[in-house]
Amino acid sequence: MSYHSIEFEQTECLNCSKHSIPFKKDFKCPYCGCVINVYYDFVSEVVTAMINHKDMYGRFFPDAWFSGPVAEQIEGDIFNFFDELEERRLERTKESINKILDELEYDSEEYKKHFKEIVFAVNDQYEIELNKKKSAESLAKQITDSKTQPITKGVWKRAFLGIMIIAFFIFISVNTNEKEVVIDRDTALQEYWDEIKGSVTGTDTVDVCSEESNHCYSLDVDIQNGVVDTIYFPKGGHTEIGAELDSNGNASGFDYERRAWDITVDMNSQIIEDALMDWADNNNYKIE
Repeated sequence: MSYHSIEFEQTECLNCSKHSIPFKKDFKCPYCGCVINVYYDFVSEVVTAMINHKDMYGRFFPDAWFSGPVAEQIEGDIFNFFDELEERRLERTKESINKILDELEYDSEEYKKHFKEIVFAVNDQYEIELNKKKSAESLAKQITDSKTQPITKGVWKRAFLGIMIIAFFIFISVNTNEKEVVIDRDTALQEYWDEIKGSVTGTDTVDVCSEESNHCYSLDVDIQNGVVDTIYFPKGGHTEIGAELDSNGNASGFDYERRAWDITVDMNSQIIEDALMDWADNNNYKIE
């Protein structure tokens, strides 16, 4: 069974429409230099898949691999690359890696540079994970060997220490491989508003403009799942309206008397902030 870890599909630059992997923070599009505000821990995901495939198949590329999104296509190319490195019995040195990378064909010089950067980052992380694994296996062997020795206070102490260290490595490995997507606030609101607005629920004070009187007021409204459903008037009374908020906090609609209303919610208000944080927590995003 192959390890498909890539769930990240936002690979298209909003400026030049070229595809790349924002695998590190402050990533710039390799084609146009535009800063991409989304960060995905692609390297850790690839390394996790490599380790799992190596244990299961004895190689990095699995028996079956579906290359759907751009991220999975690149991931598959990386598996093939490291298999090629081992088939030639080459060490994972900078010189060996560059040698094979320069033999490959690329669509453009920009993509060649981008792919190289990812490969070197994967190689560094893979080396770290291998060292962790070797250390844990060595400690486990020491504990196993100690069982043949007389049980003394010192043996129990070493065994306990070994177990604690192994637990620590497992904890670090699990937390290192968690998906982490960093995104700035404005990008989240603009690109994922359809998901976020479902959590926009409560009462808020907003700007309400009547097209009938051509006047604007600061009024309380009830919002349910991103839809303004009730407007409250300062002297009592209310009117019902079904106006859906867009990603800029604007909504327009008619009440039951066919009066037209334009509504603007402050996108920095607490009701929006709460919905944004709720969406981020549920989808493994970190807002910057």
